[in-house]
Amino acid sequence: PRVLAMDWLLYDDPRQLDAFDDNLAQRYSLAVVAFSFDSMAWMHCGNDGDVDSNSSLCSGKDFHEFIDEEKYTWLSGVDECDWYGVTCLEGVVIGLELGRNNLVGEIPPEIAGLEYLKILSLHQNCIYGTIPSELGALSHLEQLDLYKNGLSGMIPNDLFEVTSLMQINVAYQYWNTHNCTRSDGTIAEMQYARADPVNDYNDGLKGEIFGDNIAKLRNLRQIRVDDNSFYGEIAPAIGNLRQLVILSGGNNLFSGTLPNELTRLTTLQELVLGQSHLSGPIPDKIGELESLAVLFLWDNKEMNGTIPDSLYNLTKLEMLNLGKNQFNGTI
Repeated sequence: PRVLAMDWLLYDDPRQLDAFDDNLAQRYSLAVVAFSFDSMAWMHCGNDGDVDSNSSLCSGKDFHEFIDEEKYTWLSGVDECDWYGVTCLEGVVIGLELGRNNLVGEIPPEIAGLEYLKILSLHQNCIYGTIPSELGALSHLEQLDLYKNGLSGMIPNDLFEVTSLMQINVAYQYWNTHNCTRSDGTIAEMQYARADPVNDYNDGLKGEIFGDNIAKLRNLRQIRVDDNSFYGEIAPAIGNLRQLVILSGGNNLFSGTLPNELTRLTTLQELVLGQSHLSGPIPDKIGELESLAVLFLWDNKEMNGTIPDSLYNLTKLEMLNLGKNQFNGTI
């Protein structure tokens, strides 16, 4: 993809930017994205021939269901800020939103060249391989949406250095049965490692997502990591995320108990940790989660003890599931 992107800039890009142009670096980074994710196969605006030859405006019956403003195909001669899914502020890329667009391939490290990126949304595609550690250089990133792909491997520690992050959604990588068709007609199957049925089934992302490093993400509002293979204990440091609204991590391989410090999260509205191999009791002060509307701890099997009386203090609670555990007492 890097060589193809460079060749395109040098020989095929209608703009033919010179080496001193301020936009050259970000245009190169976006070109690498196009070639890494097989833009010829995209549903919308991927330079697949479904383009007005004069204006390069995107066309297609579903296009305007996704965005309201006019956008142009990727790798066309217009300013890259006008390409579909790209948002800029004063000529600088701050958003890349290509969810549900039949992207196939691996996340290129060159995305980190978009150094002012605030939103990276690549959900519901056929993206496999690992999350590159280079994303840790995106010091302005606020929203990372990679859910419902086929990612695997360790969550990079560098990601915990992006203290600007407010939303992380990397859920549903494990056993995702979604498929995509590449431009050459071959099929990328997300349920297999690296999208190839010659490999074992993909078991999703791994690592200690809720270890001590989580406290570095002090601006975090939402974190969804369901249906992966994350492991380790939920560290007491999670109690420092005082702006957290959603914590969802069902169907993982965690261990240990729910830390008492979890009850400091008075803004928390959703706590979903079913089928996550947790054990021990529900914290006595669970009732201090005054904003909690959803509490799912089902099917951990080894969670036990008496259901705390303070549970009755959750006056905003709308959904509760504590089934398939070893709790005792009454509700």
